[in-house]
Parts: sequence; C-alpha cells; structure tokens
Amino acid sequence: AIYAITSHYDAQSNTLYIVSGGGDDRAYLHLMTTSNNNQAQTKTIPLAHPHTDSISCVALNTPYITNDVSGTTQANQIAIGSYD
Repeated sequence: AIYAITSHYDAQSNTLYIVSGGGDDRAYLHLMTTSNNNQAQTKTIPLAHPHTDSISCVALNTPYITNDVSGTTQANQIAIGSYD
C-alpha cells in the first residue's frame, strides 16, 4: 500500500516528478515525460536508502528552489520519512 506521495511538474523539461513510499519499506521516484510528439515516457527508480519500516512521508524541495544570493541554483532534494 502507498502511504505517502508528492509530485512536482517541471514545465521547462515537461516532466512530472512523483515520489511515493509505503508499507513495502521502499521509496520510489517516478518520472513521466511527454515528448514533442505527445508520446509519454515513464521511468521508476527505487531510491537506494534501506528502510526497515513503512515510509510515512515524502517531500520534494523542487517547487521552492531559487537562486541563492550568489546566483547559484540550489540542489534538488528528496526527503523521506520512515518509522525506523
């Protein structure tokens, strides 16, 4: 069962990022992209950190990224919360 899910659409790359986690103690990054000819492509990446209990929450910082005062773009990050 899925216990947590979040998403972010990046219009520049035409990609929907979805992070999910649940009772299988794993978190996944799902990428959905539409090409110029409207062909959808999907990819699922299991996230590598080993959990020993259910994933209870997930988050992306992507919607909040801006250039910092030096003009450097901040890194995209995924946060995963688990009962372990």
